[in-house]
Amino acid sequence: NQTAPVDIRIFTQYDANSGVVTGQVYADFVDYAIGDLRMVVMVIEDGILADQANFFNGEPGHPFENFPPPITGYEHNHTLRAVPTGEWGTPGIIPSLVLPSDSYMDNFTFTMDPSWNVNNVKLVGVVMDYDSDYRQQGVLNATEEVLDNGVSVAEEVEDTRIVDVFPNPVNTTGAVRMEFSKTTAASFALYDIFGKKVQDIHQSRFVPGVH
Repeated sequence: NQTAPVDIRIFTQYDANSGVVTGQVYADFVDYAIGDLRMVVMVIEDGILADQANFFNGEPGHPFENFPPPITGYEHNHTLRAVPTGEWGTPGIIPSLVLPSDSYMDNFTFTMDPSWNVNNVKLVGVVMDYDSDYRQQGVLNATEEVLDNGVSVAEEVEDTRIVDVFPNPVNTTGAVRMEFSKTTAASFALYDIFGKKVQDIHQSRFVPGVH
């Protein structure tokens, strides 16, 4: 088995009041890579009960041989609901030549349809090598994550909030103060305006209070 040159992470925040999901997808490279590399995020849903056409009714030996056409209440899984990054991702975030330890990030947002079951929604993150000829396209790696719907944005702000960023905007030196209402594990990283990680700043477990 060949080791994938990139690891993928997805983080989301879900506002239950508005149904809006905001998130970030990260591509953390562990090896060299070249090409028109792009990050794509897809929203899928499991457990959808709906009619399913059955063209195998009466076909001997097929698992659906004795099921009627259509099959009523068939459970559909991994059903594509949305592609918030666009089907082919955003060009230019990842350069054509990537070095080991390079990391890149893209933001995405979408609105949950009221008919979707938030508990069955997942996100699939893909790093692909794009080509205008679909037969030449490839996938470097993919990951699947559940939607982080345990806390709404409004609730999260009560637990953690930025007290101050000075100066704003930051030029060469700046300071960030954070306030935590409970013990929280947090990490801080600096990204440029193109979404490339410049530096890991700090990772720690913070006790309640201002830091």
